[in-house]
Amino acid sequence: MLYNGIANVLELNEDNDWVTVRRELTDEKISKIYSLYKLLWPLETDLLQLLPKPDGTARAVYTGSIHPNAIAEFALGASLYFGQLIIEHPFVHAGTVKKEYNPVENPAAYRHEFLKAVTFP
Repeated sequence: MLYNGIANVLELNEDNDWVTVRRELTDEKISKIYSLYKLLWPLETDLLQLLPKPDGTARAVYTGSIHPNAIAEFALGASLYFGQLIIEHPFVHAGTVKKEYNPVENPAAYRHEFLKAVTFP
């Protein structure tokens, strides 16, 4: 759902290359996507309940730097040791920060982080 929402808001399709998407990125689009993320993951969500139950499969949870290059380096190496790798999405949850730092209320401050996060999926 999040990926489809991002694709719809940013109008990702064959006609738009990444340069066009970046050029047409507005504060309104950034705010809309962070709002969607906030709606999909309410603060009351019990994340531990969503994790897979122990079943003998070797799994790792990545909680390190959310920079796309750092995640890629870890993921490639970890795949040799683990059958599954769980990586948190790099979006900041708008419900966990003060209003002046909120990406829905102040999307311009998150433009660079948003672009890094969107290149990850």
